[in-house]
Amino acid sequence: MQTKQAFSFNRPDGLPYPAEIVGRWLVHFVNVVAGSRPEGSRPSATGRWWILFVTIGAALWGCPTGSAQLIGVESAGLEEARAEFQAADAGLRDSLRTAGKARTELALSGLDSGQAAMVQWIEAIHATNPARLRLELAAEALFRLEPDPDISLWQLLFLTLDRAFQSKRMGKTHRLARLLTERLETAQAGMADRKNREFVEVTLGVSGLYVGDIETARAFARTYEHEMKKFSQDEIDLVDQLDYVALILANEEQRRASEKDLPRVRIETRLGPFEVELFEDDAPLAVSQFVALVETGFYDRTVFHGVLPGTFSQGGLFGDDRRPKPPQLTIVDELNLPTARKHLFGTVSLARTDKPNSASSPFSIAWRPDVRMDERQTVIGRVIAGMDVVEELEPTLKSGEEDKIEEVDGAIPSTLLKATVLYKRDHEYGIPANPVSTDNQ
Repeated sequence: MQTKQAFSFNRPDGLPYPAEIVGRWLVHFVNVVAGSRPEGSRPSATGRWWILFVTIGAALWGCPTGSAQLIGVESAGLEEARAEFQAADAGLRDSLRTAGKARTELALSGLDSGQAAMVQWIEAIHATNPARLRLELAAEALFRLEPDPDISLWQLLFLTLDRAFQSKRMGKTHRLARLLTERLETAQAGMADRKNREFVEVTLGVSGLYVGDIETARAFARTYEHEMKKFSQDEIDLVDQLDYVALILANEEQRRASEKDLPRVRIETRLGPFEVELFEDDAPLAVSQFVALVETGFYDRTVFHGVLPGTFSQGGLFGDDRRPKPPQLTIVDELNLPTARKHLFGTVSLARTDKPNSASSPFSIAWRPDVRMDERQTVIGRVIAGMDVVEELEPTLKSGEEDKIEEVDGAIPSTLLKATVLYKRDHEYGIPANPVSTDNQ
């Protein structure tokens, strides 16, 4: 569903703060950090529009290849949250200023230094993304604790929610929409107007379909039962599958409550780490191979070559030099075992071709319940921490005409820096003794 500019910013007196006002503020801000005198609210030169487009665009809509760690949304207290927010705001300003200077140097560079200036500019743009993420998370932590958030903090939360929703980062969307739903109950009239409430209601309901919040998703489906044509086919399919997903989730909760001593792997990226718990009892062959490959360093410096927002992230096939990794032994599918797990938000599975028993090293992370993948790929685990990081991986795929998957032109895949086994059971892990073949690529 397209909901661009679906929310409104209102002052305490009820008058609107439309998107144009926010846009003028951004223009003014870029002129200031770039070191020029603004003329009213307009850039002083055509070059400033480039700075605005690139730096603000990179900061708000993402080039996820920076080098900072994500910060948790929890905070020890209000004063600490305020201090972190101020530091994050200053960090983003510095990143934008650096990107602006790099763009100016690129514009002024000659042929001899042009390539070096271009590299410096690209690196500066990439560095704005972790700074933006830090500010978003700091704003979220402060918003949770601030007794009476000011309008700029409300605006930032709405902008962050819109960005997450439009880019199909539904885990983040759901968390922010739930937070805003709670705060709107006691908000001033300007913030709690009908348009804002409807925007938050829609984002909460749609994201609930993806993350498996069954109660919220069902309420959303009832409310918009006669308006489902406004939504995407994926969302309509998820509504149709709600009863099935509810059963799967209920089974998952029971099994998770009784599971003990499951292996865990930490995966590091430039945006921060995420942690995977492995279902060794349900997919012993696949987990054994995956753990063994992690321990040999196979996945280090590989890329997430297939990232389709709202659907999946896939890695483990290419190195960061864009060359295929050496073929690994393929293993028997375990997706038809009686205990086989299903694909939900955050599920990790071994990717394979259309041929049965062709899974090897590539792995996928699901961004939604996916019945189709239950029939194709063996589930080996789930992300138990850092799904925000997974959702910020650089998109390399998109849905084209007639829902055909197409490559994103010019996309630079995010890099898996290092994978580490945090815990494993006290037995040998290795390539299964009964592989199918080595013809997997």
